[in-house]
Amino acid sequence: MRQTTYLTAALLLLAGPVGAEPTMQSAMHQHSLPAMPSQAAPQAMMAMSAEDGRPLVKLSAETIALLRADMRHMMAAYATIFGQLADGKNEEAAKSIEENLGMTAMKTHPGMMKASQELPDNVRMMGMNMHKSASELAASLKNNPKPAAVFAGMQQISAGCTACHMAYRVR
Repeated sequence: MRQTTYLTAALLLLAGPVGAEPTMQSAMHQHSLPAMPSQAAPQAMMAMSAEDGRPLVKLSAETIALLRADMRHMMAAYATIFGQLADGKNEEAAKSIEENLGMTAMKTHPGMMKASQELPDNVRMMGMNMHKSASELAASLKNNPKPAAVFAGMQQISAGCTACHMAYRVR
């Protein structure tokens, strides 16, 4: 039953709400972002790229490649972490969260280390806040929190990633 609860909640968390698109500010306050049906994603992504008004953060090509590789690694870590949580393996999940998403990840992933030298302060702070949230969740897992607290922690991490990606673009 607990495994089903974790998996269902994880899928709902990743799917997000369906309905009118909130502004970024309201999404951050409500801790939710709009869902995009999979069949509409390619058209929406093309429209977004043509009208992309997010501020450009200029980074070296090397830094962009490293940072994107690290971000792909973090996305893969999400899948591992949700699986560990669904299986009730909180200690393993805590280790995965800290090593792949937490403050430890900032020190061990080459893209994050290089990018931290090139990113504007406000972008760097958004990243640090996300990594701090991950470390806090990892530490809290040692106390066997209720599933709702775990989901809230994972949502906080995900919201940090999403807020930055919605606010900035790199090239």
